[in-house]
Amino acid sequence: MDNTRNTTIAFLGQHPYFLLELAKLHFDEWRHFRPGRTLQDRIDKLRAMAKSEELPCMVVAIHENGLIGSTALVHNDMSTRRDVSPWLASVYFKSEFRRNGIATIPVGHIEKLAEQRGIRKLYLHTEHARDLYASLGWVDLQAVECQGVNVVIMSRQPGNYNGDGRRHSDWLSACTSTSVIRRSGKDQGAGRPGQYFESPWWPPDSRWGG
Repeated sequence: MDNTRNTTIAFLGQHPYFLLELAKLHFDEWRHFRPGRTLQDRIDKLRAMAKSEELPCMVVAIHENGLIGSTALVHNDMSTRRDVSPWLASVYFKSEFRRNGIATIPVGHIEKLAEQRGIRKLYLHTEHARDLYASLGWVDLQAVECQGVNVVIMSRQPGNYNGDGRRHSDWLSACTSTSVIRRSGKDQGAGRPGQYFESPWWPPDSRWGG
């Protein structure tokens, strides 16, 4: 089943009725990263982000009029690495929409937004999806511990070239052409904390996670 069809990417502020559902999904998915934070904290954060189409901003993926996922562009997504910015964050998809590549659409949209705004480098951290991000051209920087969870910090230059020689913006155009862009698996492990990586390329993973 091709779930990339009839998939719309839009700013959260254009679909505010999804805000409470998205906040609950995010809270349940990442509460282990934010001990002490409440569901209301997440709701308040999304309400603030819904007002913006710049940095920070939240976009949602909509399939057949239902919310299926999200991703965001934020100033910082790790309290111990405030020296680097901005970050790709809040990449989430409902389980039935994983393992089919659909998550590349909103991720590509955020990367394209970053390129259009002259951002030279993006960062992210991931617990489970290192291989998948690497298949999209993200490069491992460091394995660290975040709130007791082993994650990998990765980076990407928007508009840079992929491993197959295509300009990344060309790939972004290809991946976003399957959706309407509106303007207003478990991997091999996160590595050891403190470990740095030299090889930027791994085979794609079957699961999209944070």
